Amino acid sequence: MELMKKLTSLIASLVCASSAQAALILDFDFSGVAGDSLFDPDTFELTDVDTKDANLDLLVGLNAFEPSVLNSTTAGGAASNDWNLVNWGGSVSATVGDAVAGNRFISFTIQAASGYMLNLDGATISYTAYRNGSGAPEKFATLAVVGGGGFSAADQLDAGIDTPFGTPGSGSTGSGNTETWSDTFTGAEWDGVTESIEVRLYGWDGTGNMHFSDVKIDGAEVALVPETSISMMIGLAGLGLIIRRRRV
Repeated sequence: MELMKKLTSLIASLVCASSAQAALILDFDFSGVAGDSLFDPDTFELTDVDTKDANLDLLVGLNAFEPSVLNSTTAGGAASNDWNLVNWGGSVSATVGDAVAGNRFISFTIQAASGYMLNLDGATISYTAYRNGSGAPEKFATLAVVGGGGFSAADQLDAGIDTPFGTPGSGSTGSGNTETWSDTFTGAEWDGVTESIEVRLYGWDGTGNMHFSDVKIDGAEVALVPETSISMMIGLAGLGLIIRRRRV
């Protein structure tokens, strides 16, 4: 009887897991740390995250387009709370297509653990940052690719160009002008994903430094693959019946 209760409880937990609720599944939070102190000195990846779903694998940590942009500085007292990317935009980047061609991005790669899938339709990826100087990039776009491969402007999540810091030359710079903006995963193709997903944030229309304090994915689900959960429930139910018949 006690075993049957445990089996029933386990089946109930599987049902709950297969219908996971949308939540914060990944968060790179730089609050209270030097911007480059958590990065692996060999791979230049940030794998020490503030929040990560237990069934989400971080295949490649948060990283920049080239190691030379990793830097922290005490100027302005902001180094304890952000990641400073030096000379991000580059003069070559006038459009998102130029930014892609010039490899001006930060990125990370995730994948649901074995037996799980990612439901991202409607989920958001958000960034909190400020521009360090009037020459810093002012336009940004999130691009994402499933299963590896090259990137192009067509991989942009939102059709519009995100301009969180106002119009070019507006002078909205410094930690006092920190802003948060987000892009949304939209479409059925973003649900039920079991392959890897590389996410990149491209910046352009500027050549200066950017200070990031947070990057996160919210409103997403990491759920059991239906076939997996159903098979497990059927197997457990069958085991329960066998045990019960033997006792009878």
